[in-house]
Amino acid sequence: MLTAGGLAGLLCQPLWGRLLDRLGSKRVLEIGGTAIIFIPVLFLFCSSYWHFLLVQIYDGMTSAAYNIATMNYAFDVVTPPKRAR
Repeated sequence: MLTAGGLAGLLCQPLWGRLLDRLGSKRVLEIGGTAIIFIPVLFLFCSSYWHFLLVQIYDGMTSAAYNIATMNYAFDVVTPPKRAR
């Protein structure tokens, strides 16, 4: 089950990367952060295996957006000598 979310995130990262190049790190971070908010609410309403699978896929896709935007934003903001800290 968790593999579905990880696989969805892995497959969506190139798409989020292209969107990140167009919109910027801050905008994709806002999109991903806002989308992550709804994941716990969706888990509350899971009543079947397939619904749980869809929520896991959604979780993987939104987490991929948040993770790639966070790392890219950190690399943009922090200077190279301070990254090791």
